[in-house]
Amino acid sequence: MLIRPAALGLSIVMALLVLLFAARATALRTRLLYGALVVLGSILVVLPWEAAVYARTSAIIPLSSGGPATIYDGLTFLAVPKDYRREVAIPEDVADLMWAIHERRAEATTTGGVFTVLADEARVAPAAFIKLMLIKLARSWYGIDSRVMERPTLLIQIVYLLLATWGTLYCVRQGGAARRLIGGNWLIVFYFWAMTFTVIPLLRYMTPVMGLLMLPLPGVYYSLIAWRQKRVIGTVSPDY
Repeated sequence: MLIRPAALGLSIVMALLVLLFAARATALRTRLLYGALVVLGSILVVLPWEAAVYARTSAIIPLSSGGPATIYDGLTFLAVPKDYRREVAIPEDVADLMWAIHERRAEATTTGGVFTVLADEARVAPAAFIKLMLIKLARSWYGIDSRVMERPTLLIQIVYLLLATWGTLYCVRQGGAARRLIGGNWLIVFYFWAMTFTVIPLLRYMTPVMGLLMLPLPGVYYSLIAWRQKRVIGTVSPDY
């Protein structure tokens, strides 16, 4: 949380992980208690920093004051040029929507202001808004701030995600601890995906969870072994 403010709500996700994916034999009261301890522990870690900031500024800052600017940049980053960013092709209506949001930047100095501007422009161009959201969801997995080497990055990520999904399906079919482990992993992945989608959709924000997506990969091997065994058994004659 102190290194990446986007992890602000991660302790709540971890508490949900305990609540939803603990062994069934664990009592609900016990799961709730452990989940509460996870949240309390994270609060105690950041509390000294929050106290120091409040003592100097007399303001409560939830780990970062750059939230509105980062969310706003995530709505205009493909249309507003910067020296270190290469241009990428986007639909014309999406570019128009981003530029319309950019022209109202004076109204987007707070998180509420950013979402108010976005809601106004989305009502004017709903199709462009949907396209923008889909672009942000996809670019969260391969986007690079400079736009350099994005295509090979996308190809590599597709391979990783296909294998992770394959292994996940195997673990889900196995049930038990394997299903709970993978379910908890994906809960954390979806949290980081949501946070990356909310701000500038860049792969570097998803990097902390790429390791979690590697954990189900042994399921690919075991599913291939099971498929091979079924094929061998199917080819053996009854007389043999």
